[in-house]
Parts: sequence; C-alpha cells; structure tokens
Amino acid sequence: MKSAPLFLLAGSALLAGCNSSERQAKAAVSEYVSSGLGEPGYYRPEKFTFRPYTRKDSLAYAAQLAELTTADTVTFRDEAGHVLPHVAASAANKASISAKLAADVTPIATYVYHTYREQSKTGRIMRDSGEFIAYPNGTVVALVPRHVREARLKQLQAQKQ
Repeated sequence: MKSAPLFLLAGSALLAGCNSSERQAKAAVSEYVSSGLGEPGYYRPEKFTFRPYTRKDSLAYAAQLAELTTADTVTFRDEAGHVLPHVAASAANKASISAKLAADVTPIATYVYHTYREQSKTGRIMRDSGEFIAYPNGTVVALVPRHVREARLKQLQAQKQ
C-alpha cells in the first residue's frame, strides 16, 4: 500500500511533464496575442488546440508560401522579354522538399490554434482566431491561416489550367 502514493506521485509528475510544453505554448501565445491588441487588458482567451509541429510541417508550410510568393511576385522572362512559365523551377523545388518531408518528423515546436475575444472600451466584443507556432524558447510565430493558403493555392491551380 505504501507504494500506491508513490506511484500516483510519479504518474502525476509524468502527466505534468507531458503538458508543460502545452502550458508554455499557451502562455506564450496568450502573451503574443494580447500584446498585439490595442488594449491588452481586454483580451479574453477562449479555446486552445495543440499538436506537435514537426520539421515536416515546417517544410510543407514554407513550400506553400514559396509557391504563393513566386506566383504573386516573380515573372520569368527569356532574352526576348517573353514571359516564361516557372513550372520547371517549381517542380525541382518540390522534389527536393518532398525528399526532406518524407524523412524528418522530429517535433520542433507546438502548433496552436487559438480563438479569443477582444472587448473594446465601448463594450463591443469581437471574436477572432489564429494559428501560431510556439517554440520551446518562447518565440511565437503567427502563421498565414490554412484556409487562406488553401484558397489561394486553389486559385493558382485554376489559373494554370
């Protein structure tokens, strides 16, 4: 019977250790969001959703942003000034990234989807949400929301056809 309290103590320590990265991510994201608002005192957190963020996720996100950025800002031209498609360069980048994606699923941070409310001085309440990456050192990066990236990528695909 004396080992039961020790077992419970060890079990609770393990559970606390598993959630410490989520607690750190929650605190970091809360600080990041509230400091970005006009009146940080009116920030009201609602829901947090966590999952491990891996190198694979990071590379996939970077590849999507590169595709969107290249499509929006870079125009390739030949010597005569004719616009060239950049499909070959894009395919080469995707091939090199694909090899890296398949290989590395090491967790590097915590992905956080967060919904919150902001109340203005006049009492008006606005709801918002965001996608964030919280690194173990406390750095928080706001992501371009997935629905925005996917919609823009669909538009690009439709334009190519």
